[in-house]
Amino acid sequence: MSPSKKNKTCSVARSELSTPNTMNCTKSPVPRIGDRVTDFVKGDEVDGTGWKVAFETFQNSLRKDFDKCISTLEINLAAAIDSLCQRITLLEGKDSSYSIDIKNLQQDASKADARFNYFEQEINRLERYSRRENFRVIGLEYEKDEDCFQLIKSKVLSKFPFGSEVSLEKCYRQGHRTDRKPPHVLVKVTSSYHKMEIMKARRRCLQDAPYFIVDDLTKRDLLEKKRWAGDVKDLYGRGIKLRFAAGRWRDGEGNVYKFE
Repeated sequence: MSPSKKNKTCSVARSELSTPNTMNCTKSPVPRIGDRVTDFVKGDEVDGTGWKVAFETFQNSLRKDFDKCISTLEINLAAAIDSLCQRITLLEGKDSSYSIDIKNLQQDASKADARFNYFEQEINRLERYSRRENFRVIGLEYEKDEDCFQLIKSKVLSKFPFGSEVSLEKCYRQGHRTDRKPPHVLVKVTSSYHKMEIMKARRRCLQDAPYFIVDDLTKRDLLEKKRWAGDVKDLYGRGIKLRFAAGRWRDGEGNVYKFE
């Protein structure tokens, strides 16, 4: 090839490269979102169906899923309610059983309380019986190196007409010594008859003495006596005289007095 032809060929090639090929380089239009939506609205079947049909299909599918969930929820709720009903029935049965047990326990407690009161009364009665020959001397001054037996005989029993006949079994101070008042002197005689005679004549025989004699009561009897002491005082002011014997306030005939 001659140099002139070679240069001509290169020029043609360069010319072709610099000239755009309108047939091959034409760009296809890019669809816009608005155009795509418009196509769906018009029922364009680019994807096989329109958006309304797709929405209805989605809505129907959602409704079916919702109905299925509701149905499942109803089944589970019914099962839970049945289970709760069974548990409630079981608890009611247990509650009925517990109510019977509680009632039995209450009855047993009432019986135990009655037995306790009975035994307490019997113990108090036995303690009262063990003190039937006892009395206490209150307000008798303490003497240095005193002998309680001689003190009671010389200062207390000597004031009774039958004092020389009384035989002492026990005699001692009971309680702590204080500056305000001397301890009580607990005296036990050998005969309950002498004790009764002393209790009958104590007011008359010791009316001028700075001390006095009281019965040796049990703790329960002492509480009962103090309980109605104010009422007894009021009754005495109205001319009704009561005496405390065998754990109860009694009238002149020995009957238990009923306080209002």
